[in-house]
Amino acid sequence: MSGAGSGSAGGGVGARLKRYQARFEPVATRVLLLGVFLTGLTAQFVKPVGDALEDKAFLGGALLSLMGYVLYDAVKDLARSVTVPTRALVNSRQLGSFVSEAFGSRKVEISFLGYTGETLYNELYHRLEGLLDDPGPTKRVSVRMLVPDFGQPMTVPSKPATAG
Repeated sequence: MSGAGSGSAGGGVGARLKRYQARFEPVATRVLLLGVFLTGLTAQFVKPVGDALEDKAFLGGALLSLMGYVLYDAVKDLARSVTVPTRALVNSRQLGSFVSEAFGSRKVEISFLGYTGETLYNELYHRLEGLLDDPGPTKRVSVRMLVPDFGQPMTVPSKPATAG
């Protein structure tokens, strides 16, 4: 009697609210911008409405809201493209597909932590060489590596052994 009818299949209240926000936010934003535009335009040319709103300059705000309405999709796409997707840790078997996927984007950022850089080198070499012939969408590549220097003395963290 567990799991099947518990109601957690949809991801809970938070996931449902995110779906509602994703669905209704564009509509609500457009209605608000259109409402500001129409109110400002009406107040500019209809004296009683302008007087009710204390006779301010409305045409500039109305045109600005109209510009926001027209550019709303472009701004949403720009905001979506700026967000960087987070990626979990990748083990060595998944490294090839991870590097291939990374080189399909405009800005490639790879951070590597390992005992030697050979694993990453093997995956990067041909892809970096291929950028000379055809860079594709890639405009910037940043690779950070953290590998130990085995020529230096080091200690390995461990739990001290107790004699008992």
